[in-house]
Amino acid sequence: MTTYNMKEVEVVILNRWGQEVFRSNDAQAAWTGNVAGGDYFSPDGVYAVQFKGTTIKDEVVERSSTIIMIR
Repeated sequence: MTTYNMKEVEVVILNRWGQEVFRSNDAQAAWTGNVAGGDYFSPDGVYAVQFKGTTIKDEVVERSSTIIMIR
């Protein structure tokens, strides 16, 4: 999904127990696998990704998906 027409974004990544491991309002931010920006890295597995954004036309866009982390 392109974010060039978004004026606000929020990306949240949750582990399989629903605990938040990453949150950002920066469309260019990348999750490196660390938990809440700390020194602990998440184990391999499936993670839920939730995206919410507001376009420049004030339309709300919400998407969810999963990612698989393998090191």
